[in-house]
Amino acid sequence: SEGRRRARGATIGGGSSSMAAEGKRVIAVYKDGTELARTDAAQSVEGNYYFPPGDVKTELFLDSTLHTTCGWKGVADYHTLSVNGKTVKDAAWSYPSAKPRAKHIEGYWAFYTGTNGITVKTA
Repeated sequence: SEGRRRARGATIGGGSSSMAAEGKRVIAVYKDGTELARTDAAQSVEGNYYFPPGDVKTELFLDSTLHTTCGWKGVADYHTLSVNGKTVKDAAWSYPSAKPRAKHIEGYWAFYTGTNGITVKTA
């Protein structure tokens, strides 16, 4: 379920439950030294950073068959990372058709971090 997985989402310094834009702070996501995403327009929602799709290297991902539902965000699509000969199943998720309260992150991508080797850093 998304609730279980969300605890491993992309956070820096413990995260926040706010829904504020991060402003001009540049945030980047990496897997084994390869940059997966970089932006100064991340949205922080429930302790996860959501990246605009144009700031994600989507060519490194394949669509997954996994979908979960959040009561206020909608149905999440998952994406499997394939980089440097390694695959990380369901490494990222997005809400392509977000519910009204989550329209500000519609199409944005968030990443699981931690044991899968994906890291988030401020640049």
